[in-house]
Amino acid sequence: MLGGVVACCMACGEGRRSHSKVDDREASTGHIIAVSDSILRAGLTDTVALGRLREGETTRSELTLRNVGAVPFVIIGAETSCGCTTPEYAKEPLKPGSDACFAFEFNSTGFSGVQLKTISVRTSLDPKPFRIIVTAEVE
Repeated sequence: MLGGVVACCMACGEGRRSHSKVDDREASTGHIIAVSDSILRAGLTDTVALGRLREGETTRSELTLRNVGAVPFVIIGAETSCGCTTPEYAKEPLKPGSDACFAFEFNSTGFSGVQLKTISVRTSLDPKPFRIIVTAEVE
C-alpha cells in the first residue's frame, strides 16, 4: 500500500499521462483543488475534462489537493459512479498549507459519446463528500 501512495505522489509531478492502444501522449494538467472545512460545508465540486479519447483508451490524471484550512485532514475514502474510474490517494494527514496527490484512471473500454463520471471524496473535515466530475468524449 505504501508503494502505491509513493508512486501516486511521485506521479503528481508528471502531469497527465494517457495510455492508449493506438498512441501514447502526455499533457500536463496542473489541476489544484483547494480544500478546507468551510469550502466543504459550501458544497465543493470540481470538474476535470479529459477531452476526446478513443474507445478502449485508458487515461490517468493527477490532481493536487491543497489544504487551505487551519486544521489537518485525512481522505477517508473515494467512491466512483462507475467501475471504469479508479482513484488513488494518500492516506496520511494533510497538514494546513500542504499538498497531496489525488490521481485517477478512466478506462473508456465499452463507452462511446459524452461520458460523465463522478468521484465522491470523503474527508475527516465533513461527513458530506466533495465531488470531482470527470468528463470525456469517447470516439
